[in-house]
Amino acid sequence: MFNLDIIITFVPIGISLGLGVIVYAKNKKNLSNKIFGGLCLALILWAATNYLSIHPSWFPALFWIRVVMLFAVFLQLMFFLFVYLFPQNHIPALNLKFSSLLFLTLATMLASISPFLYSKLNEGSIPVPGPLMPLFAFTIFLFWGLSAFYVIK
Repeated sequence: MFNLDIIITFVPIGISLGLGVIVYAKNKKNLSNKIFGGLCLALILWAATNYLSIHPSWFPALFWIRVVMLFAVFLQLMFFLFVYLFPQNHIPALNLKFSSLLFLTLATMLASISPFLYSKLNEGSIPVPGPLMPLFAFTIFLFWGLSAFYVIK
């Protein structure tokens, strides 16, 4: 049977996989290529778990929704790193700002898979936001803002 969800999910996964492998394989030592490969990997993981959250198998939908949120944070981090570091071929020394962003990312990723981001599902599989949803929103908007700043800069 024809399922549009499969096409909408797996065509971008295939394109991201192909593009990520090509870019990474072109120069495996280049930092920008590694970060771009990580960005493609993050997109693939996010899209695949998003599909599984809509069509749950193996685990309940709430588990997959939490994993989607985890990969959403990882995806935003990878996009920010790509924008911030491109076209450099080295990572600048870890300063307090960068270390704080990494700590915030790890804390948000841990919160994403806990019951504190989504506590349960309502009728119709709608997740109920928990007390740490503002942390998730802050982290996502922070990375969007920083990414936009470095794109414009």
